[in-house]
Order: sequence, then structure tokens, then C-alpha cells
Amino acid sequence: MSFHKDFISRFAIALLFGLGGLFLAWYSRHTLLLVFVLFVLIGMAEYFNLLERAHYRPFRIPGCLAALIFLIVGYFGTDERSMENLHYALALGAITLVLLKALQLKTTRYRETITFLILTFFGSLYIGGSLSCIMNLRTIHDLKFSAVTPRDYLFLLPFIGAWAGDTGAYLAGHLLGREKIDIKVSEGKTVEGFLGAMAAGFVAIYIFGNVLHFPKGLSILLGLILPVIGVVGDMFESAL
Repeated sequence: MSFHKDFISRFAIALLFGLGGLFLAWYSRHTLLLVFVLFVLIGMAEYFNLLERAHYRPFRIPGCLAALIFLIVGYFGTDERSMENLHYALALGAITLVLLKALQLKTTRYRETITFLILTFFGSLYIGGSLSCIMNLRTIHDLKFSAVTPRDYLFLLPFIGAWAGDTGAYLAGHLLGREKIDIKVSEGKTVEGFLGAMAAGFVAIYIFGNVLHFPKGLSILLGLILPVIGVVGDMFESAL
């Protein structure tokens, strides 16, 4: 498939499903939960498939249930106390992973089972925990930004930054990419693609920050930080 046809097909699919998903996510907290439950289940299924291709045996049902628990905790966050509960849940998940790792190092008889538990629960924390934080942005808007912007669009900020950065990286990498970044986990990355991701992400986040009536300094700061986080996250997923 040529670059032109490949880009058009990618753009059409992203536009169709992206706009539909964003409308449902914006419409109400109930539809937001529905969309994110779908995201979690798709993400966990892809993660488990990666593990199984590497000859691990993850615990699919417990892993999905753990990821959904993080999401539900974020869904019921409507005040500062609920946000603290989400922080506690995420901290508890991280502590559990550390304890499981310590147990794995101490024992030999059940090391394989504990390894599968660690890998399973890591996916739950990484996928379910991340999306629960995005869901909680609606609560953060109501508590912290309702006086700044009446629009309840704050939860879209990570998506805007990620999608703009991915698009900028894809276009710059395919059209201008010459200098490869020497990273073994993602050998297709180029310097031009990285710069395209930074530029597109910054512009999109800055414009979106102005739509939300953010202070310009905050928009610039988020525009500089979020695209970098997006690229690092993309490389981390490639490493997985």
C-alpha cells in the first residue's frame, strides 16, 4: 500500500472511531465509563496476547477484573476524597507489584507462577490505572478548573496530545525521515519523526489549552511535557 493510501485509510479509521468514542466519552460519565471499559478490555487483550507470544501464561480474567477495579474507583471519583481513594488504589497496586517481585526473588518453587502474577498485575496497573487517571480528569475539572473554563473537555487533553504527536511523527517520519534513532526496541524511529511529534503535539496542546482558557504559561508547559511523555510511552510499549 502506498504512503498516500495508507495515511488516508489510517486517518479515516481514526476519524470514524475517534470522534464516535470521544462523543460518547463527553456525553456523560456513564458513557465515558462504557468507552473506557471497552478501551481497557481491548488493551488488556492485546497485552495478554503479547505475553502469550513470549510463552508466558497470564491470568486473563483476574487481570481484567483488577484493571476494571481501578477504572471503577476513578469513575466514582466526584470529590477530593474520591481522588485520594484513586491515589491509594494505585499506590497499593504498585506496592503489591514490589512485594510480588520480592517474593519471586526469595522462592524457587513457585517462581513461574509468581512471574505470571507480576506480569498480569502489571498490565492491570499500567492499562487500568492509566485510564482511571484520565477518567478522573473530569473530577479535576469540576474541582480545580470550572472557574477557568466552563467546558468539560479537560479529559480530552491526553488524547489530543497523543494523537497529534503520533500523526506528526508518522508524517514527518515517512516524508522527511532520514536519520535513524539508535534504539533497539523501536528501530523505525527517526530524528525527524521525533521532532514532528514534538512540534505537532505542542501546537495541538497549545491550541487546545487556549480553547479551555488555560493560562498561556500552563499551555506552553503542557505542550512541552506531554509530547515527550507520549514518545517515551510509545517506546515503552515497543519494549513490551
